[in-house]
Amino acid sequence: KRDIIASKLIANTVVMIMQATEIFVMTSFFGLYSLGSLFEFYIVLLLIGFSGVAIGLFISAISPTEQGANQMYLMMFIVIIIFSGTIMPADSLGGAKFLADFLPLSHASVLITDITLRGLPLNLEHAFSILIISLVFLTIAYIAYKFKKLEV
Repeated sequence: KRDIIASKLIANTVVMIMQATEIFVMTSFFGLYSLGSLFEFYIVLLLIGFSGVAIGLFISAISPTEQGANQMYLMMFIVIIIFSGTIMPADSLGGAKFLADFLPLSHASVLITDITLRGLPLNLEHAFSILIISLVFLTIAYIAYKFKKLEV
């Protein structure tokens, strides 16, 4: 089972790095207006991608079927978008704002805005928050895979 998790993690991470690099190259090529460092922007893209891989492994581990995984992905995607602060400010969420702190995109949107529009350096608190959230999802996925019955 460890081999399954490792192979999914490696394969999806390689694809994610290629996608983040493609986005970075295209934004550099077309002259993305950024007051901050494009290298730090690239680091944020990698962190966002890694969190996506971790959440994907988590969904894969807890869903019984492929159809169930697709439905969980849509549910998770909508929750992440709504509570991330990209559609509406996280401060307007009231009592549900605490949920936004546990989602990687809420930290990533702050990082991207700070780097590209404000010219601020990489905020390590938000960067480490994304990393920790990703590691929590990976840990839960690993534990769930240990108890999951595999069909051949």
